[in-house]
Amino acid sequence: MKEKGHQPVMLEEVCEYLHIKTPVKTEKKPRIIDATLGAGGHTSALINLGAFVLGIDQDERMLEIAKSNLKQTCLALNSNVERCLKIVRGNFRDIVKIAHTYDFFNVDGVLYDLGVSSFHFDNDYRGFSFKNEENPLDMRLGGADVGIKASDLLNSLRKDQLVELFNVVLDGGAARRLAEKIVRAREEKPFEKVGDLLKIIENNKKSKIHPATNVFLALRMAVNSEIDSLSASLSDVLGLLKPGGRIVVISFHSGEDKVVKHFFRLWEESGFGNVLTKKPITSGTKEFAENARARSAKMRVFEKK
Repeated sequence: MKEKGHQPVMLEEVCEYLHIKTPVKTEKKPRIIDATLGAGGHTSALINLGAFVLGIDQDERMLEIAKSNLKQTCLALNSNVERCLKIVRGNFRDIVKIAHTYDFFNVDGVLYDLGVSSFHFDNDYRGFSFKNEENPLDMRLGGADVGIKASDLLNSLRKDQLVELFNVVLDGGAARRLAEKIVRAREEKPFEKVGDLLKIIENNKKSKIHPATNVFLALRMAVNSEIDSLSASLSDVLGLLKPGGRIVVISFHSGEDKVVKHFFRLWEESGFGNVLTKKPITSGTKEFAENARARSAKMRVFEKK
């Protein structure tokens, strides 16, 4: 079950900054944690270059896709899966617990490719995309057994809480107006489907993006506690690296990038290592043309002393 059309963002740069640019010829394989496994695109490249990878993802459907894709990668190398990688369902906020459970510490590198994959939009049934108005407003990356739905937040949060939620991506006035519309709309009919939310989103003709894009982004980030999970993970992850090990983070939103910059700066000022990317790395023009997801991507890298 291969994810059609999926292209891992900044693949060459990831391999380069994780120090895995050519096939490893030694018996001792570099140990890499892919904290956001997805369909396994980055991990597949790392395995092909000789790394042993611990892949983590909270989405059960993505894990099924990754297992299928990566099994083929290992077979092409005349190796079984157990010698190439370990795959775990979990949230990267628990990265240290997961790593120790699988005896995966003193690692060479950790990769975070934040946000959601193209699969979630192209095969949407949980309301990540606003293209199908009949889809449920769910947005849970961890599946139906984890957390609360987007519709639950829209139906239960107070107006001031909704304003705070949407302030992440909208200016104060727009966030307040949207919150007021949500409160009025749910008095008549609870939010259930994507179309229920689309009806009340303002159409800003000056904007270059669809007016629902940032609204859905803020809601998805809130449903999955994405900023809190990233902060929790980065608070603990440095201890998993060996000296000279690197953390590579690809972010797609200013809120994520702000968290990454904060931790990298804190670590450098505390003498734990060096930020290797004073300015974030962005995708080239060619990748922009081939992979729409790459357009907003920013990559930052930290090396531990």
